[in-house]
Amino acid sequence: MHFFIYTLFGNDPVEIYVILGIVIFLILLGLLLFVVLKKILKNRTYPKHSDSSRDSLEEEYARGDISEEEYERKKQKLS
Repeated sequence: MHFFIYTLFGNDPVEIYVILGIVIFLILLGLLLFVVLKKILKNRTYPKHSDSSRDSLEEEYARGDISEEEYERKKQKLS
């Protein structure tokens, strides 16, 4: 087994540890990047798409500008 490792990476066993260290560092860096991006994207909120005419109608009703009957009638027309 040692013969295979030495011929793969050269005759110096120190090269094996350098390459192994670089590989481990890249794996840890990738994991860190994954965790950070997942955390950032998890907290992202997307704008809520709503019907502006329905929002206007609900605001009018909430202010008391229109009666409940008129609100229901207009809501039926929008649906």
